[in-house]
Amino acid sequence: MAVGSASKINRWRRCKHACYYSDVMGIEPVIKSIAPQKGTILHECLTNYYRGKDWTDPIKNLVIDMENVFDEEREEWAYLPKELYRIAKSYINAFKGIDAGATTLETEYKVEYKLNENHTYIGYIDWIVMDSDKRVWIVDHKTVKVLPEERDLYMDLQLVMYFDAVMNDKALMDKIAKLGGTLSGFMFNHVKTKAPKEPALLKSGALSKAQIDTDVTTYFETVKKYGLDPKDYEDMVEKLSKNVYFKRMKLPANRRTIDIIKAEIIATLDEYDCYMADPSAFEKTRFVRNTLKQRCSWDCSYQKLCYAELAGMHIEDIIASDYQERKSNRTEENNDGE
Repeated sequence: MAVGSASKINRWRRCKHACYYSDVMGIEPVIKSIAPQKGTILHECLTNYYRGKDWTDPIKNLVIDMENVFDEEREEWAYLPKELYRIAKSYINAFKGIDAGATTLETEYKVEYKLNENHTYIGYIDWIVMDSDKRVWIVDHKTVKVLPEERDLYMDLQLVMYFDAVMNDKALMDKIAKLGGTLSGFMFNHVKTKAPKEPALLKSGALSKAQIDTDVTTYFETVKKYGLDPKDYEDMVEKLSKNVYFKRMKLPANRRTIDIIKAEIIATLDEYDCYMADPSAFEKTRFVRNTLKQRCSWDCSYQKLCYAELAGMHIEDIIASDYQERKSNRTEENNDGE
């Protein structure tokens, strides 16, 4: 029997050979890239915020070992705490009005949903929220480099399964009913991982009004930082409002969509089980590589190992120096959108 999660299913569909390294060999890189760490910490900030706790704690508690990061990311790591603060602060201000009328029902809610007699889907719902119209939404916080189009959201299997899991969770459905709510659909809560920039202070002592990749919150926090009069910069509000760093998109639940995704997940886990029942029965080359080199260089944790193997090198030394035993944790669920 396979226990499925969005990360496992996406990994298997993406590249079976990456699954060989991850799930058969059980290894992961020693050095983590900055992108997934950004996603993890921003998730923690939002979880704290919607629990009524100090959302800055995950940033304050961040410990960076500069000796154990990629050289090309060293400068980015150094500025990471400030970047995370600007992103999270801007997000909170962007949705402050909307969220004021909403009620948080759950955060980091664990679901274990039996798909059929052979497979169970397991995961954590980032946020379950009831809006001011008593509609309840299953929410996933997605950290992304580029905000997606609405049509791309139908390719996301995670929230579809979460919605079905909640529908079959009697205790949670009773809680929603007692509050007079209606389970309405799922919400994609996208957060760009590129932080808004601070505007430059000119020699004249004024703040630059030149075109800049920033938002209203960051711009006026900088105005305050330098003790300037906000009234002198009121003309920037409309201009900066066009810069979008956060995007919420709601999709209503559709039984046909749920059934299609559910059937495809079951088929994926059936195939996964077939391979994993006795991995030694398969040659490594049967765990087929998905050789989309641009995707590989973008986000595959095993690209160095894979390239070395394809080049005919002995990979034992690379594994010993650059990889460690894989630890299964919540982090990989947080970073599916990255």
